[in-house]
Amino acid sequence: MAEPATCCSGLRRMVLGRGYREAVFLAMADLRLAAWFLWMTPLLAALSSWREALSISSLAALASPESAAERNLRTEVFNADRTAALR
Repeated sequence: MAEPATCCSGLRRMVLGRGYREAVFLAMADLRLAAWFLWMTPLLAALSSWREALSISSLAALASPESAAERNLRTEVFNADRTAALR
């Protein structure tokens, strides 16, 4: 008498129905996907943290007195050049 289909696991049915090689190939693909996901998650988190740290440091650099002095010098030179060009 045959076993009911509900008692068999999906992998066992696959092994019995389609062949061992195909079942192993599909299981390896699932493992590769799981490994890729576990590898990508920390990478994406690190990239996100890096991007946030970069934006915070850029804002801090823009607020520094050295940056303001540089901006003022460039503005002064630009205004002098524009004034000279319009005379």
